[in-house]
Amino acid sequence: MNSSSSRYWPFYGLFMILAITAPFATSIADKVQAAGNVRAGAWFVCIVGLTGVLTMLGLRSRGNPLGVLIDGRNRYSLSRLQMTLWSILVLATLYTVLISNALLGTANTPPSMKVNIQWELIALMGLSVASFVGSPLALSVKAERSPNEAEVSNTAASLQDDEKLAEGAVRANGVLIHKTRSKDARLSDLIKGEETGNAAEFDLPRIQMLAITVIVIGSYAIDLFHMMINRGLKFVDNKFTYDPYSWVIETFPPIDDTLLVLVLVSHGGYLTGKLIPRSRSVGKGVSMKLGRAMQLSQKVGNLLRSFEQSLNIDNLLPRDRDHLQNLNINAKSLASKIEALPGRIGAGETVDDDLARLEGQIDALDTSYRSIVSSETLPIGANDATPEVVIEVQKQLKDRDYPVETTGILDDATRLAVEGFIKKQGLSKGDLHSEEYRRYEEILSLL
Repeated sequence: MNSSSSRYWPFYGLFMILAITAPFATSIADKVQAAGNVRAGAWFVCIVGLTGVLTMLGLRSRGNPLGVLIDGRNRYSLSRLQMTLWSILVLATLYTVLISNALLGTANTPPSMKVNIQWELIALMGLSVASFVGSPLALSVKAERSPNEAEVSNTAASLQDDEKLAEGAVRANGVLIHKTRSKDARLSDLIKGEETGNAAEFDLPRIQMLAITVIVIGSYAIDLFHMMINRGLKFVDNKFTYDPYSWVIETFPPIDDTLLVLVLVSHGGYLTGKLIPRSRSVGKGVSMKLGRAMQLSQKVGNLLRSFEQSLNIDNLLPRDRDHLQNLNINAKSLASKIEALPGRIGAGETVDDDLARLEGQIDALDTSYRSIVSSETLPIGANDATPEVVIEVQKQLKDRDYPVETTGILDDATRLAVEGFIKKQGLSKGDLHSEEYRRYEEILSLL
């Protein structure tokens, strides 16, 4: 146990003691002739104790007093807030009522451990659980979608500016906004959107749900306070009534059906809002364009490595060296254009012509390169094995006592060693990939 977490244990103990022992204070009610006041005070202290325990848990797990309200995306969660408030209120009330009933019973009104909880209250708690469980399920689909990079950048910049966050504190997982640290959570998360398209904006369904939650829980807490301070609440002849001769509580107060309908509607709007797309995402056509851009990036990278290696060859003719240097300059220019393609595609620009033009230019560079460098000297092109893969293959062959050197160049010794190794595996060149860079990756995996 580290010191940062162990320092909270005394406070855990204090709040647990408050929550557990407070209801037993009703045992002094006969002496002070104010059972209702004592019970209401004990109920309030029990709520404070439970709240304190959750606060310590938040500090220990997230370094934040409200840490239990922070979700896996380091944002304050509205469904977590609802579930936490209902849990504290109902658990503290039920525990206080059970203990006080046991202590305040008399011969005429014996202690009772049976307390009727209205179905409306159970429904409200069920709705909060449904939101807590349903929210991640509703959002899981959005985590699989490809975000629009321009939208991600704009939203991240707005949040970092509005909430005074550090650079890079906001990122996207799919089209969902994440914060990198729990200390970056803000209470405004409760009423802001969750996607790259609306995370910097206030979300009306969430505002409505938060307002209704506060109203319903607040009004019911007042009803519970009246239940605690008055004599025993009973349900007789289909009516709720206070028994003037007993302090034993037999039932929780009712919840108006209108409030229940309001909560149901707000939860429906809340979960439906999570299902409706609020962000621009990358479609199938865009994904294909991004794939072509990545292939171009790999090809031009291979070419640049080949040019660099070829320029170090001693026996190149001066005109070929000059030609290679020009090809290298052109390849670097193409590389800068290719590097900008993903951002342009994400911003929705039409790049089909540019992709086709760049693909043609890279093929032309590769053809020119192959015409300069003979296969006996350095047979490495845009589709051939990279020096890094060749070096790894040579290392593995050398460990198997093949007469090769780790130069990164596919010389005759390396080719003969590879052919010998393939034959030992019972394979032929035709069993491997036709393109050399793929073939040598397969050889490396066999080694």
